[in-house]
Amino acid sequence: MGDNQSKTLRTLVIKTEGASQGTDAVPTTDNHTICFRNVEIQPNIEMSEDSKCANGSHAESPSIAGIKSAQITADVWLAHSGTDETAPPWFEAFKPCGCGVIGWDGDSAVAEGSAADGVALVRRTAYDDASYTAYVIESEIGSSPVYTIYKVAGLMGNVTISQEIGKPAVASFTYTGKLNDIADGSNIALNSGMSDQVAEAFVGQNFTIGGTSAKVQGWSLDLGNEVTPIYNQNDATGISHYIISSSKPRFSCNPLAVKQATTDWLNIVNSETLQAIKTRAAATGKLQVHVLQGQCMSPALAEREGLVSWDLNFKACQNGTPGDLADTDLTLEDTIEILHGTRT
Repeated sequence: MGDNQSKTLRTLVIKTEGASQGTDAVPTTDNHTICFRNVEIQPNIEMSEDSKCANGSHAESPSIAGIKSAQITADVWLAHSGTDETAPPWFEAFKPCGCGVIGWDGDSAVAEGSAADGVALVRRTAYDDASYTAYVIESEIGSSPVYTIYKVAGLMGNVTISQEIGKPAVASFTYTGKLNDIADGSNIALNSGMSDQVAEAFVGQNFTIGGTSAKVQGWSLDLGNEVTPIYNQNDATGISHYIISSSKPRFSCNPLAVKQATTDWLNIVNSETLQAIKTRAAATGKLQVHVLQGQCMSPALAEREGLVSWDLNFKACQNGTPGDLADTDLTLEDTIEILHGTRT
């Protein structure tokens, strides 16, 4: 066997910590169901820089190793599970980003296990501290490799979903956690439950803003999570776990410009009009990203394919007011919905 590690063989496995935030949850084969891509990890061990002793020379004293954390980035192609009411494995990757799963049955929101028509991810404060453990596993090249595991606990993160015409929707995750250890250990085998469904290209979909169809080259949704450590001097890393301290979801897209009689962006912006945005106007058993109440912020004229277009950015606002919800099937705090399948 070789002594060097191949980046191509790198894998990432995550597992919920439940009520034991910051405690290594030890992922197993049962958890190895998400098809992560482009996995990167960067350890961050803080070192005291001001280490010069007044010793009469330029020689420095040793620095002190302090707080230990790590950042992990990875992509996932968003594919259908094969059954509308069954959540795909990649739903789990959204949970440390403050998302939870609801089900749909006849246009009524139900618990995930009671879903009859579809399932969806929603962003709620109840999930701000749903921390996870992540293992990034490196493998030596050749036969009988030794596996090295980067163990990151108390992990939370942010995600941006983006999609361009003719391509699949890609979720790009940025996780941050405490670096518990780097140690040789056993590999975690792939689970047979890993989805083999092919991701859907962005074609044949009616994209709407405020119920009006628009021609876009691409779109993106950034959950805008700010991840903050809970410090704990009693922990060897200096950190108990991470939480999401704020969220500012933003949606962007670039529709072709149309006449003012069709869409009056000046009036929409000046009147602070709130509009529903749907990446698939009629969910047909696939994937739909839905902004419940989007406010257009500082639109800019642009150009694509030699045509005039808009670069639009929307703030995802609260779902109406108490007693007067914009989307009566969801809660007041809901701002976005990532729908798998249909509501009814």
